[in-house]
Amino acid sequence: MVVKAKESRSTYGIVTQEETVGTVIDCNQDPSLVGRTVYFSVEKAKKNDGFLFVPFDEIYGLAEVIE
Repeated sequence: MVVKAKESRSTYGIVTQEETVGTVIDCNQDPSLVGRTVYFSVEKAKKNDGFLFVPFDEIYGLAEVIE
């Protein structure tokens, strides 16, 4: 699963990346997760150019969509 880490911007303009929260960019096992926010473990994740490659087993939660 490919995940883009969530970024936060402070009132002073400092940008930080969350380590365990991100948006799914691609997922072979469950395409319905694409675009959703997930919580995951970084222990087995691999980082490359701002993207995280997270094993499906390491996804611990899914953010609820409120409409």
